[in-house]
Amino acid sequence: MQILAVIVNNQWKPGIGDPSFIGWFTFTAYFLASACCFFYALRTRRLSSRNRYNQHSLLWWSLVIALLLLGLNKQLDLQSWLMMTGKEFARTQGWYQQRLTIHMWLITGIITAVFALFLLAARAMRNIWQKYWLVLFGVMFLATYLVTRAPSFHHVAHMLHWQREIFRMNWILELAGIVCIGVSATINLRKSLTSR
Repeated sequence: MQILAVIVNNQWKPGIGDPSFIGWFTFTAYFLASACCFFYALRTRRLSSRNRYNQHSLLWWSLVIALLLLGLNKQLDLQSWLMMTGKEFARTQGWYQQRLTIHMWLITGIITAVFALFLLAARAMRNIWQKYWLVLFGVMFLATYLVTRAPSFHHVAHMLHWQREIFRMNWILELAGIVCIGVSATINLRKSLTSR
């Protein structure tokens, strides 16, 4: 039985993507932070019942979904499946030789889309960021981690695997983002419960 998500003969096999201690620790952190966001999202809805989809609720429900998806991807290694599928599609369509150019355009498009979505969200929520500044740092850490994990940034990927004692830069970026978001949700949940 295959328990690890691996690539064998250019085929992705499902399983656990990172069975190490830090992999499971990060996976657990994603789900704990998502749970904190979930409980605060429920609370924001109760606090402002007249407008069910206010800015606060939208922010926290988006974080619940994003953290759940990132946690699942942490252990399913779906980006490897996507890369293998893209390579196979390029071969069958006859443009495999131009894959690096297409890959760069795709990565540029994704980064541009993420940046545009971030700006739109920041503009839509400009009145509430003062209250959630820790979330902003968390989102920036996670966005930096995700963007630098893109396979085309070889020099950045090398930096991410730089080790100092037991820590790696990618662990620091990813876990710092998760912790900032989880702590912000917990602090705001406690404040909302004590101010009743």
